[in-house]
Amino acid sequence: MSDKDDLPARGIPAYSLVDENGVSTDGTSASMNTIRSRGMQPICEVNSSGVAVSSSTMNQLRSRGIRFYCAVTENAVTSDAVTLDTLRSRGIPFFCPVDVNGIAVGGTATIKQLAAKGLPYACLLDSSGSNGPTLNLSASTFPENSALNTVIGVLSVTGGTGTYTYTFTSNPGTLFNISGSNLRVTSTTIAAGSYPVTIRADNGAGSVIDKAFLLTATAVVGGTNFTAVRISHLQW
Repeated sequence: MSDKDDLPARGIPAYSLVDENGVSTDGTSASMNTIRSRGMQPICEVNSSGVAVSSSTMNQLRSRGIRFYCAVTENAVTSDAVTLDTLRSRGIPFFCPVDVNGIAVGGTATIKQLAAKGLPYACLLDSSGSNGPTLNLSASTFPENSALNTVIGVLSVTGGTGTYTYTFTSNPGTLFNISGSNLRVTSTTIAAGSYPVTIRADNGAGSVIDKAFLLTATAVVGGTNFTAVRISHLQW
């Protein structure tokens, strides 16, 4: 039984990604009608400004009859830290992608927890109705000002075949690097805050996955170094 057949009983909507022309993004060139005939809703992903991957705007997508959404994490922010209120003000629908078990992709929240936060959710399947390959990162937080080459997390692909190699398609400031499957820091002066990156996994046989991650440098309490200063007593 394919994954999409199990989802209705779990209360999880099933969507399949299409590009701005309404063609499936899994390399099968399936049309929106084909996707619908297989029991899924075709949908195009846009960024937090409402622009699809190849620059089509929301109005252009609407004119083509293509539904769209912006992905958010289980903490209700986009990969570039835009909040739900900002998305709403821009008229951009959003939901949190979950796997076929109802667990937030890249997180741990269940669909019940997402619902409690007021977050819509859906499972993204390939055009055949199966849960396609997923790019995962084992951890995405690290202490501020970490030592050079500190490993943040380990990259892996579930549901894929062959050996994947990992590269960046977006790495603002080149603050991070990838060594094999290890994601590392390349600067010893990364301040506390959030840093969006996009990583590509490629098995060299036609399976290419691009996924955005929000890397978070956490503040180190009491981590400031103080220099001792001698203070002379005042004479009255």
